[in-house]
Amino acid sequence: MPIRSMASNFGVYSPIDLNFLQGIYDEATVELTALDDMTMTDIAQVLLDAHRSGVRDREELLGIATSALYRRTA
Repeated sequence: MPIRSMASNFGVYSPIDLNFLQGIYDEATVELTALDDMTMTDIAQVLLDAHRSGVRDREELLGIATSALYRRTA
């Protein structure tokens, strides 16, 4: 669970926020069978950064994660 393991580095998150962000991470990466640790960390960091900066819309966060994932794996 990359989100939970990294969240402590990005401030205080409620369990609801962590579950919300983890769900988005899982959805963004569902079709990928293998991600290296660096990619997993990068995608989690992008989500945490966006959430911390005020983005709360699920679809917007999913788009941010998907775009970051595409850039990372393309």
